[in-house]
Amino acid sequence: MFNLFAAGMLFVCIAGICPQISHCYGGCGTRQPEGTSKRIVGGEDAARGAWPWYAQLYFLGSFSCGGTLVDNKYIVTAAHCVNALITQGANVAANWRVILGKNRESDSQDNNEHASDVTQITIHESYNLNNNDNDIAVMVLANPPPEGSQFINSVCWDAGGSKGFDSTAVCYIAGFGTVKEDGIAAHVLQEAIIPLVERRDCVDAYPGVITYNMICAGSVQQDACQGDSGGPLVCSRRDESGNVERWYLAGITSWGRGCTRQNSPGVYTDVTRYGYWFEDVFASLSGK
Repeated sequence: MFNLFAAGMLFVCIAGICPQISHCYGGCGTRQPEGTSKRIVGGEDAARGAWPWYAQLYFLGSFSCGGTLVDNKYIVTAAHCVNALITQGANVAANWRVILGKNRESDSQDNNEHASDVTQITIHESYNLNNNDNDIAVMVLANPPPEGSQFINSVCWDAGGSKGFDSTAVCYIAGFGTVKEDGIAAHVLQEAIIPLVERRDCVDAYPGVITYNMICAGSVQQDACQGDSGGPLVCSRRDESGNVERWYLAGITSWGRGCTRQNSPGVYTDVTRYGYWFEDVFASLSGK
């Protein structure tokens, strides 16, 4: 299993709309990779700015999980990353620090990175530790990134699943997890194009385990691995005009059987199942 822990006013970018355009490039889900852009397993080094919503989550000073920037203020991650029953103190906001915009471990904060403490953590109230159902949580940044940051942007969120991503969609995962099963963590942010798996095949791969809140993705060539937990699975769609490509958060890296094993795709929390939950959480965190 790779779900290992170690290794304001409500403005949400929904369906390609981002009210705070000044800090959203061409809106949410757009990116400005530097240059051109495999170790998520079977991935390659990502260009700086390729995945500007990717967040590194540090627990008591050590990198533990990935996350995704939403609305320039919130980090969406996996509930198992912040569950105190797995790691003592993991649900305490003060124990966490978030780094945005990091491309290489050797980079300094002066290199277009942004660091923030966490003020609050909300874990889905129905998270099931035994089967990782509802494996989703939200962190609130104490210090959101500045508007106009060159390599940091919020992802879009397809709240109702209207984009209809399926096995034909172009989707990617990104993270600093291990480059092979039981290997060492990556020193450069890794990216890999990854196919969504048909639901029937997902259920067949894990009989009696997959819930309606889970989706599968991956192959024997590309997969997430230890340390990638909580990170984003994103898929792209162009605006109706066809002029702007936007990336939507489709899944949260949750669990799996090893890494790139035959007939064992990675399992991700299906973000489209949590539209109303997100709205309630963001509203409560905004003081409404």
